[in-house]
Amino acid sequence: MVSVRNIRLKHFALAVATACAVAAPAASRAALGDDVHSIERDRAAFSGTLSVRPELTYEVHEITTPTGRVREYLAAGRVFAVAWDGHAVPDLGQLLGAHAREFHDLVRPQPGNHHIVSVSNDQLSVSLRQYPRGVEGHVVVQALLPSGVALAALR
Repeated sequence: MVSVRNIRLKHFALAVATACAVAAPAASRAALGDDVHSIERDRAAFSGTLSVRPELTYEVHEITTPTGRVREYLAAGRVFAVAWDGHAVPDLGQLLGAHAREFHDLVRPQPGNHHIVSVSNDQLSVSLRQYPRGVEGHVVVQALLPSGVALAALR
């Protein structure tokens, strides 16, 4: 028997993947894997306010938007991860750029519990969570992850 909850979860994963595919032409604006200047473009696109918090080996650039927060993690002059939380999924085409197609392929509806999607390959690590009143997720480019930084710290 298929429950309403499982159907909603499948729709969530499909909606995230579709939003990413539809926004793929926006790749030239994206931040993931790009330099620090892309963060300002993202801030303007999301109509948000920016704050920067230095960590030991990287910086966290947090954009507060009307629907939530987007965090972009910068090390060695490049954005190696993005994370978000709030009431809606942000424009993933804006955030993921050249990695949007790979993200889309990774998060295709997965069997099992779609409230939590956690997948990875040689290039990307993706985690998505859907809650009754919000969403959160993060995408990390494995090759750009600074040594000693745990994926769990990127939330």
